[in-house]
Amino acid sequence: MQKIIKLMQNNHQFIVNILLAILNSAFSYLSLILIAKTFGGTTGSDAYFYLVSLLIMSSGFITVLFSVVMLPQYMLISEQKNNLIAAEFLGSILAGSLLLALVIFGVTQYYGIKFYELLSRFSVSEIKNSYQVLNYFPLLFSVSVIGEFFRVIALAHERFKTSSLTTLSQPILLISSLILFSNTYHEEVLSISLLLSKTISLIVFIYVVVIKEKVKFFFGKNSFSHFKKYSKVSGPYFFANIISLLTAFNFDYLSSGLGAGYVTLINYAQKIYGIPINLVVIPILEIARTKFSKARAELNLVNFSREKDHISKICFWLSLVSAILIFLFSNFLINLLFGNSKFSIEDLSIVVNCLKIYSLGIPFIALFMVNGRAIESFQKLLLPSIAGSIGQFLTVGATLLLTICIGYKGIPLGKTIVDIVYFFPIGIFLYNKLLREDSLRISLLSKN
Repeated sequence: MQKIIKLMQNNHQFIVNILLAILNSAFSYLSLILIAKTFGGTTGSDAYFYLVSLLIMSSGFITVLFSVVMLPQYMLISEQKNNLIAAEFLGSILAGSLLLALVIFGVTQYYGIKFYELLSRFSVSEIKNSYQVLNYFPLLFSVSVIGEFFRVIALAHERFKTSSLTTLSQPILLISSLILFSNTYHEEVLSISLLLSKTISLIVFIYVVVIKEKVKFFFGKNSFSHFKKYSKVSGPYFFANIISLLTAFNFDYLSSGLGAGYVTLINYAQKIYGIPINLVVIPILEIARTKFSKARAELNLVNFSREKDHISKICFWLSLVSAILIFLFSNFLINLLFGNSKFSIEDLSIVVNCLKIYSLGIPFIALFMVNGRAIESFQKLLLPSIAGSIGQFLTVGATLLLTICIGYKGIPLGKTIVDIVYFFPIGIFLYNKLLREDSLRISLLSKN
């Protein structure tokens, strides 16, 4: 443990990112407390959490490729010091993203209520009653996709602090909006504050990338070939990612048919158990992803392996301690946070039961995420994509079957079982396999 602490002390950026993540989480969970106190588990709050889940799923189809595929390719181009190629490469992806955002906006506006009826188990009356919350989706989708595009470019230029700081806008705006406008706009204020925060983040990242870093975007004669190459590399991961995102969305889809309040309650359990992931794993991996890509671009597997081992140790020990604490003190924690809210005693019991089940998988999820980021940097995504798709199908099947058998507990239990039994070991296997293949390839290149 002392070695791990020393590693963190020697990396200033890790510490800064974690501290900013702690601050962001503090505001985020304060906003959850305020939502519980203001609304409790209602059809409107269900609609908001469903909206967030739908947004993550739909935008994630595209945005995850920015980090997994665009970032490593952009780093490679940047190493070659060819600004024109970089501008054409980024310009082609930006143009494609804008076109997609326009299409999604048109589809959702055209179908309206039928769109949400198709993608949820809410009744028509529930959708109509909460449509003022759901109707922000097309705007949120557009702003989220373009904002993530510029955020990843900012990360490529090591603007880690900017990325962490912009995440603070969402909970701060949400808290302010709840205090000032909840009596006027009711649950709609949740969607309004989310749109405002994402718009602010977009403006900040455009300023950093275009003005500060002077990154150019150009759609020229070679842009199509760049986009074609990007699409070819992205293909396997894109289709596997669709399954992954649909699996995550499946949790809210299933809970939307359990009755009023269940989407909100299960989301609360998910957000609490996600504390160690948000505080430890994600801030570290924001930096690690860039470091992995840089080490791979330099063909330096020694640094690559060393970085990966160090990050794995940090994530494992901190997430293990967090998981134990959450499991042992979940009842105390939930009552402390939401005991004076509009949740009933039965509501709080549902959150506690889900949280205990989720906590069992936290260390395994942390290590799987580290292995996943390392695997992505190899840019050999076909086999990992197939393996990931199998796991997602297993998760959907497990959660559906267990929900039918034991009710709401089937959602966290099905996910946790698959995380431990399948995803954790397959991540280790794939990382070791790709590392051996890459080591052999570099060895042959050095001999030639």
